[in-house]
Formats: sequence, C-alpha cells, structure tokens
Amino acid sequence: MPAHSCPFLGLPVDRSSYLAYASPANACHRARRITHIEVEYQQAVCLAGAHAQCPVFRSEGREKLPKEAVAPDFLRRRAVRYWAQRILILLAVVLIAAAGVYLYQVQLPAFVFAAAQPTQVPAYNIPRYENAQPTLENYAPRILLAPNLSTPDEDSILIWQETPGSSETPQAKPAAYPNLQVVRVAYGDNLYALAEKFNTSEQAIIDLNDSMRVPLWVDEVIVIPVDLQDVNGLPKFKPVEIQQRTSVEQIAQSFGCSAELFKLYNPGSIVIEDGIDLVPGPTWVLIPRVEPANQP
Repeated sequence: MPAHSCPFLGLPVDRSSYLAYASPANACHRARRITHIEVEYQQAVCLAGAHAQCPVFRSEGREKLPKEAVAPDFLRRRAVRYWAQRILILLAVVLIAAAGVYLYQVQLPAFVFAAAQPTQVPAYNIPRYENAQPTLENYAPRILLAPNLSTPDEDSILIWQETPGSSETPQAKPAAYPNLQVVRVAYGDNLYALAEKFNTSEQAIIDLNDSMRVPLWVDEVIVIPVDLQDVNGLPKFKPVEIQQRTSVEQIAQSFGCSAELFKLYNPGSIVIEDGIDLVPGPTWVLIPRVEPANQP
C-alpha cells in the first residue's frame, strides 16, 4: 500500500487489499461498519496524505464516516436490483395465472357449454320427374321440376313486343297478337320453370320453336310466347342473330321464308333506308316458316 494512502482502506472482503485508484469497490475498515467510500472523497482524502485529517482516522474508536464520504453501496444496489427483477417476474406469473383461472372458470365454460340455438332449416322440395317416350305423331316430352329449384335467366333478350302490322297473307296472320321473347337458356332452366315465368305452357314453347332440343341445352336460344298458352295459328320460329346490316330480302332468301312474313314478326328490328327494309346488326330476329306449321 503506498505510504500516502489510508491504512484502513481495503476491499470489503479483504482488509489488506484495495484498488490503488478511486473505485466504488474500495471501503473503509476503520468506520463503525465497513462502508463504501465516495469516489471523490477517495481521491481527495483516502488516496492522498489528507487522510490524516479524516475524523474517522483520527478517532480512537470506530466512528461513522462523514456524510460526504459515504458512497452508495453498489453491492447492496445490485442485490436490490436482483430481487426487484425476480419480484416483478413473480408478479407477472401470478397475474397470468389469475387471468387463466378466470378464463377457465368463467369465460371458457360459458363459451363451450353455451346452449345451442335452433336453426331454421327451409323445407326441401323433392323434385318430381315425369318421363314419356316421344312418338313421331306427338312429340311432347315432359321434365317437371318444382318451381323453386329453377333459376331462369334474368338477362333475357327482348326481340319485340309491339303489335304486328297487317299482312297480305291471311292464312299467316296470327290468331292472337303475341308478345314473343327470345331467351338464352341458362344453367338450371327447364321447360316447366320457363313456362311458369312467362305465363305460358311447355307444349306452347315446344310448338313455337323450330328444331328445339328437349331437354333444353345450356346456351341454346329459344323463342317463348309471353302470356299465351295456345300457339295454334302461329308458325314455328328459329331465333337468328344478324351480325351485320342486311336487307330483309337477303335474309328471307337465305333462310327460305317470306319477306312479308318476316316483317310481320320482326317490326321492331327493321329500319328503312332509301326505301329499302334493312336489319342493322348485330340484331336478334325471328325466322318464321313459310307455311304456318301450327294451323289447326
């Protein structure tokens, strides 16, 4: 130990050893209790010749260090921090356990053992099928489904609904003034559902269409009489989409029908330019047979 250092300066666990520089690890063994010394006090007094003026050094018995010489006990502070951390961890564990017990005893049983709520299940209508073998004399197959199982196409294409004009061929004049509508068959459509939707009959739809496939095929385009149950006196029709502007005479010649009969059933699809009857494309039209196929 240097001669100018205080002989009572040492480490807390070793009186004969100390750090030769100011450090919180140095302590005074002359005091009433081994006490850590303030670093600045060590530099000014304990590690210098001024320690001879220290009241504890000059006292005959053990005295307390002056207030300005007492340093925070870093060992004690470390112990406090050590136990404080563990107390906080213990509190966190207790809180988590209390929350778990609350959820298990209160919330979880209420969720798991909650009374089941009855669910209203709509009644299922079993579809009814009636099949009849078609004959050459009377081709009228029937495939009946409950109405609520059908999903008719809502985007049907309206061809015309105006009243047809007069005709020079009395035998081709309709027995009524029908509202004819062209429909593209959608998935789920059937004759029963379409007849119910347009207030007609399945047989009327079959009789009005030329070469219609039964059962119906998806994306097939057919013509339907709206609010008409009997189509006797009307020709059969074939819906055709005219892609570009074409004269009525060319359409009638291409499909082998009468131009006057064509104009009778397609008044809303015809425009007149320079005295010529034209169908602007793209436009859906109805191609009638030359002779009324459904005359009684």
